[in-house]
Amino acid sequence: MKKLGEKDKKENVDKVKIETNEKTSQNEEGNIDKKKKIIILGTIIGIILVIYLGGSLYFKDKFHIGFLINNIDVSANTTLEAKDKIENSLKNYELTIEGKDKIEKINASDIDLNFNGEEKLNDILKSQNPFSWIINLFDPSAEILNNSITYDKNKLSNKIDKFVFFKKENVIEPKNASFKYEDGSFVIIEEEQGSKVDKKLLIKAIEEGIESGERTINLEEKGVYIKPKYGKDSEEVLRTKEELNNMLNTNLNYSFGGKNLTLDKNEINDWFSVDKDMNININKKKVANYAYKIALQYNTKGKIRSFKTSTGKIVNVSGGNYGYSVDQAEEVKKIISSIKKGENITREPVFSEKGNIYNGNDIGNSYVEISLGGQHIWFYKNGKLLVDSDIVTGNKSRGWATPAGVYKLTYKQKKAVLTGENYRTPVDFWMPFNGGIGLHDATWRSQFGGNIYVSNGSHGCVNLPYKVAEIIFNNIDGSMPIVCY
Repeated sequence: MKKLGEKDKKENVDKVKIETNEKTSQNEEGNIDKKKKIIILGTIIGIILVIYLGGSLYFKDKFHIGFLINNIDVSANTTLEAKDKIENSLKNYELTIEGKDKIEKINASDIDLNFNGEEKLNDILKSQNPFSWIINLFDPSAEILNNSITYDKNKLSNKIDKFVFFKKENVIEPKNASFKYEDGSFVIIEEEQGSKVDKKLLIKAIEEGIESGERTINLEEKGVYIKPKYGKDSEEVLRTKEELNNMLNTNLNYSFGGKNLTLDKNEINDWFSVDKDMNININKKKVANYAYKIALQYNTKGKIRSFKTSTGKIVNVSGGNYGYSVDQAEEVKKIISSIKKGENITREPVFSEKGNIYNGNDIGNSYVEISLGGQHIWFYKNGKLLVDSDIVTGNKSRGWATPAGVYKLTYKQKKAVLTGENYRTPVDFWMPFNGGIGLHDATWRSQFGGNIYVSNGSHGCVNLPYKVAEIIFNNIDGSMPIVCY
């Protein structure tokens, strides 16, 4: 290995010295830069601290930057300055009330508007932390001084009373969702909001607006319009629609005596109404009109009947109380009940009275036949002739003629006493059919038929030979008509 010379050793030593000096110089420069940075940072912190402490001292008797009182900026104001600013602002105060298509305004002079909250300003300033002023630069605060604004409430009320919103021509009542029959079913018609204002809510919104210093209030946003109670998506509306359509599916088929009548949605769709609480009402008058239609279809009581007499002659007999008669009041109840249930049924009408049979003239083959002109009676039971006899009817000359018509037996009674003006007559067989007129035995008579009735007839009853009366009494019942012609 080659050894270093003296010269080389010297060069290496010098080189080491130079490198050491360079490092020392660099360290000294670094220390100087570090000291400078510390001085600068300290200076900045000092400045910030001075500013912060100065600001804290400044805001000791002033409101923070961005501070609002009743929507009025009182930044850096003392309480006195804030009071003056608020009062000046109130002098020019105007509140705009925006309706749906109308606008009203209230000026400070209209209601004698004044500020009366100096004490509250002092309280707010006292509660303010002066050291937090810097926070409020980024997050400004606000206060509403309730009851610090005074005004004449009577003047405000009078002003509101004259608002255009309350004029009759501008008030549209809100309407609930409703229903319409369309293409075989009920559909919902959307509610109407209207333009009717709730005066109490309006006054409250205006008073709050004045208190808080608002310049504009929107009536829709404040919710002062009276809204419909039920909208198209209300649970009650949807339920009512379903109930209406269930009722609409009612199908009543009347079938009796070969006659048919159908009651369905085509007839009943306009019988319904819905009240303000979504309750369904059925129009009873329209139901009653339909019950009358049923009666016209099926009633036979009092109608003109074509009747073939025992002598073979065809006569028309009208009047009387015999026949089928629909009980319209009960029919109305049944129809309404069926509609509420949405029934699909076939039935006969509700009759209050029925005849013997329901076809042709309803007389059938069991009946009493009285010829007033012929003064004769026939009695048939199940087609068999049981009685064929002369009779005496009401006294024609005295206006007591027995009335024509087809009647039903009211009842029958043995051993009855017939009474009237100036008479009292006992009979063994009493069979009334038209009020106080009836069939009965007349043992005081020895002759029947002919023209006796013209001048010596009864008070209206049909006088019968005793045996004839007995046979009829023992065989007649309430289903058998009594035909007088």
